Amino acid sequence: MLNKLTVSQLARLSKLSKSYISQVKSGVRPPSDKLLQALGDSELNEKARNARRAIESFLKSRPEGTSQGTLSFYNKYLSKSIPFLGLTPNPREIEAYLNALPCSVGGKHAYYRAISVFYNWLYHPKSGFKLERKDNPIIVVAPPKRPKLILPFLSKEQVLFLLEERNTRDKAIISLFVESGLRLAELTNIKLSDINWGNRIIKTLGKGNKEAYAPFGSLTDL
Repeated sequence: MLNKLTVSQLARLSKLSKSYISQVKSGVRPPSDKLLQALGDSELNEKARNARRAIESFLKSRPEGTSQGTLSFYNKYLSKSIPFLGLTPNPREIEAYLNALPCSVGGKHAYYRAISVFYNWLYHPKSGFKLERKDNPIIVVAPPKRPKLILPFLSKEQVLFLLEERNTRDKAIISLFVESGLRLAELTNIKLSDINWGNRIIKTLGKGNKEAYAPFGSLTDL
């Protein structure tokens, strides 16, 4: 940083005299603590600016059809992690950052997923940042281990109980969730033309604008 900036820039940054800065640059005098502090602050600011620029480019690069929820997820976790890690961290720095996060294993895994997608994009030639793919630090960083939990589920009797004394709309929603496994966003975007009553399937538009078919059975037919 000392050699990258001119005498005038360094003087303005540190609020020290140009004559003193000239002597430091020529090696006549050592840099003072004030100058070193100013250089450190400047480097941090530049690191944060570069991180923000990279994050914005990353978000713009997401495929057409990427949901706003997914974009918000990336922005939330990357805005907290990348300004701290920078664009060229080593694997140990990423591991130390993840281990130090004051959140659950699930939260750390969310950070890891966002960071992983970001660095895989950043070190790809298409990103435009001219970083070598072989230098991608996330390649050798293992994801945080999550405990394997058995997710809660409803018995058939509990589902039938939920359907009791419901209006037609609520019955259709609950039944379709049970039989099709659709996500909430997929279910709410169903149009009448998407439903094939004869074959009992529904055409859906999932993540990344991917079309798929979801089956439903007699419970939804009711």
